[in-house]
Amino acid sequence: MMSHLIKYHIPEVIGIEVLKTDKYDNYLKTNNGEEVRRLSVNPKMTPLSVLYKLVVQAFNLNSDFTLSYLRRDTYELCCIQCDLDLDYAYRHNSHPCLQIRLFVDKSNCNSLFDWDIITTSDVVRTQCDGTSTTSTTVLLINQVQKLMNRALEKSKGKQMPESVTRPLNDNELRTFLDSEGKVKCIRDMRIAVYERGVEPSLRKVVWKHLLNVYPYGLTAQQRIDFMKLKCETYCQMRNLWQSNEKDPIVEQTLDMIKKDVMRTDRQHHFYYGNSDDDNDNVTALLNLLTTYSLNHRETYCQGMSDLASPLLYAMKDESHAYICFCALMSRLSSNFNANGEVMSRKFAHLSQLLQYYDHDLYSYLRRQGAHELLFCYRWLLLELKREFPFDDTLLMLEVLWSSMPCVDMKTSLHLFDDHFLYIPNKSFHLRPQFSQNISIDPTLTPTKASISPLRTIKLMPQFMTNDSKHIDSSQKELIDNLH
Repeated sequence: MMSHLIKYHIPEVIGIEVLKTDKYDNYLKTNNGEEVRRLSVNPKMTPLSVLYKLVVQAFNLNSDFTLSYLRRDTYELCCIQCDLDLDYAYRHNSHPCLQIRLFVDKSNCNSLFDWDIITTSDVVRTQCDGTSTTSTTVLLINQVQKLMNRALEKSKGKQMPESVTRPLNDNELRTFLDSEGKVKCIRDMRIAVYERGVEPSLRKVVWKHLLNVYPYGLTAQQRIDFMKLKCETYCQMRNLWQSNEKDPIVEQTLDMIKKDVMRTDRQHHFYYGNSDDDNDNVTALLNLLTTYSLNHRETYCQGMSDLASPLLYAMKDESHAYICFCALMSRLSSNFNANGEVMSRKFAHLSQLLQYYDHDLYSYLRRQGAHELLFCYRWLLLELKREFPFDDTLLMLEVLWSSMPCVDMKTSLHLFDDHFLYIPNKSFHLRPQFSQNISIDPTLTPTKASISPLRTIKLMPQFMTNDSKHIDSSQKELIDNLH
């Protein structure tokens, strides 16, 4: 298949100039201390796996790394993550030579990701040492190849109409809305997204529908008012813990989340940087995850940053990303339960599907002792977010979300758990259980010293809603004393 993709417009031998650096720039420039290696390869016999081997041997690498090539038309760096990327680089960017930037991730030289077993270099070195690929991997590759060939055969001779191949655009989106902006049939909208995806500029609009952010039947203006109110709520929640950063709970939560945020999609231009201080988007990701963890039953778990990252990138707004993250976590939060019941159920479902659709593969995995499919854990936990290049992940996620059943939202989306609102200088283990129906003693003198933790929490949901029609004068005085 690869030979048929690259046999046209590629010379027999091309030159490759590889520049090693630990600093990611948007252009190629040789500085002092940066190593350069020049290679000559036959592109028809040098897929990405072979290029990896050559680079590892040429630079004697022992850590994670990525490769990017220089586009001749835009002079931008493009990440090489699969053979198709490399094939494009061979065909369009190899004259007079293909310039490649080798980015070495020095921050993880001595410590791996919690769920990574070996580095990229380790994998390549194992292959270079002659270790044969396992028969399980060969079988998986063969199955994927068969599926691809089957899909290609079905597509031969069929010219897909342009309206089916291009993503959903603004004019087409409006056909799903009535004159007031209400969604006429959310199912039809989901089908269109499932079949074609969405234009990147529309994701900030469409994803909120796919994630069931809005209550059913809102007009366009009502959706705007709804988001404005929710954004104000988020800002109040965030400002509360930011004004108490010396609180041990906040310090502990920030420290835990920052470790993950600092390595989440950092090689993508939206999050790129050497620290959390030099990229406002990284700070926004940290803020929304901290706010969520401090105000929900489930504390932060590794992987939540991977789920929030695409949302922030698509929304380009911290408050909107938090609202979408709450909607997403209303479905996925149980994945992170310590008892593991939900993940076990998902493994059981996956096993049943594999037995039904590919019994031969399941039988082979069972003979090899791999039928529990534990290697799929990250796939199920993060809905395949880390298994594709970032831009492809966005398309994959919206197609996946559009296939979910429609949820008729009778009530407004919750941005916090009533029983787990953050209270400054209170231990997690001391958070009182309470109900929003607890009454406030109207005779209580509204002084800071006289407000008990229980009454303080009781007022927080009303304060967060910013709905003054439901707050009487005595409650407003108490709210003022919370600051």
